[in-house]
Amino acid sequence: MKFIITIDDADEKTLKLFLSERFNIPIVVGVPAGLIGKNFENRNIASKKLIFNAIQNLNIEIASHGYYHVTPAYNIRGKIEKTFSRVKSFPDKIDYFFRILHFFAFNKNDDDKKEIFEFEKNKEIIDSKNMLEKIFGKKIIAFLYPGGYFDKNIASSVSKNYTFARTSEIGPNLIEDLNNDSNKFLLNTISFSKYTNFSKIEKYYKRLLEEEKQGKKEILIIEAYHIISRSGSDRLYSCLFDDFKKHCEFLKSIGKINKFLDF
Repeated sequence: MKFIITIDDADEKTLKLFLSERFNIPIVVGVPAGLIGKNFENRNIASKKLIFNAIQNLNIEIASHGYYHVTPAYNIRGKIEKTFSRVKSFPDKIDYFFRILHFFAFNKNDDDKKEIFEFEKNKEIIDSKNMLEKIFGKKIIAFLYPGGYFDKNIASSVSKNYTFARTSEIGPNLIEDLNNDSNKFLLNTISFSKYTNFSKIEKYYKRLLEEEKQGKKEILIIEAYHIISRSGSDRLYSCLFDDFKKHCEFLKSIGKINKFLDF
């Protein structure tokens, strides 16, 4: 069993924490290229200097997470339906129940409080890649769909510019999916929030490991995080560092942690 750990949005405090702790495990950081060093949703995206520092001192791969982290407009009903449909496949249903409550309580339009960008496919998909490669001098091969949103048109554009892409659809992947053009740009994930019970997720992975041994098809799990903090956070997609660190040790005990560049 193999794992890829992704950190969306390149949160400043998260990267500083990893550096201070010298947390040197393979991690893929999704960077919204046009928001580097800026405030996004009331938190700071890491600066160029901080990301450079992380690349030089940690085992980090940079992925594109869009340019302005915007998605095409889609109706709220569709988003709600998609959210509810994911409950069945998520291994920690209590966690996802709280996420739904959080969605209804806090998902309000604050157009007067934040800058709104229009979705431009070429900018989000192509320009973000070019900008990151120019700034950091690293090959960008993975795209993390902002908000997890994709459609056939977007996935087609991503497939022409990247090697892999991660959605927010729930579930495991097979290693053989990485060689299949119809799958490697629609890779599933397991996302973590402040409500996630790590023990439940780990039991789920153990069951998958048994299935892997019986089926003899190697499994790839891609995990998605946003904020890792030393103390608690009121943000939905945040996790405590001690829980995260312990979980990573568990991952190493049953498999191997990789980056997209390893495949």
